[in-house]
Amino acid sequence: MVKDAVVAPTISSLSTYSASVGNSIQINGAGFYFADSSTVLIKFWRNVLATTFTINSDTMITVTIPAGATTGRVLVATPNGSAVSQLVLTIA
Repeated sequence: MVKDAVVAPTISSLSTYSASVGNSIQINGAGFYFADSSTVLIKFWRNVLATTFTINSDTMITVTIPAGATTGRVLVATPNGSAVSQLVLTIA
């Protein structure tokens, strides 16, 4: 990857599709490289924002499921664009 390229994020998968509030999951994809925690939003269904997450690499973010999250898709937004998971994350 060219380091100066602007790449919109994509989500290819989640590490699990069933989790509980307080659990951590990995969001796998691409385009997370230029982001940092001050410029990224991770939303769960019904616009519940994640407050605890780590951008591990260009291809992975680890996020803790926040209180209030309900079953639905996961969104990652960076300054370069946004991506939504294709499959639903079930909050048990």
